[in-house]
Amino acid sequence: MHEPIKKAFDGALDLVKQLITLSTGTLALTATFIKDILNVQKGSIPHLWILYVTWGLMLLSIFCGLFAHGSIVGTLEGADIVPEKRISPFNTNIRFWSLGQCIVFYLGILFLVIYVATSL
Repeated sequence: MHEPIKKAFDGALDLVKQLITLSTGTLALTATFIKDILNVQKGSIPHLWILYVTWGLMLLSIFCGLFAHGSIVGTLEGADIVPEKRISPFNTNIRFWSLGQCIVFYLGILFLVIYVATSL
């Protein structure tokens, strides 16, 4: 495999890993410190449904990222089996999960911003 293609796969894999890490961190921090951040009384978290949507989107982003990671590894593994096949990080199986991960992650961040803005 050519060096530019290897670097493209490395970049795609790094992006997937970063988004998994950011999604996990966002999920963990908001779940752990939401009462301290907003300084609310027990049982009175405002606009809770927006927070649930944010958490759901972050979980979905993690799952899409895991599938994207698996797709990248599977595609690279298949490069030895079918050498004449065009191997690229833009193959449909990788692009589907990676794009899904990005879209869901950014929607999750948007809902988190909306939650914070409406809770202040």
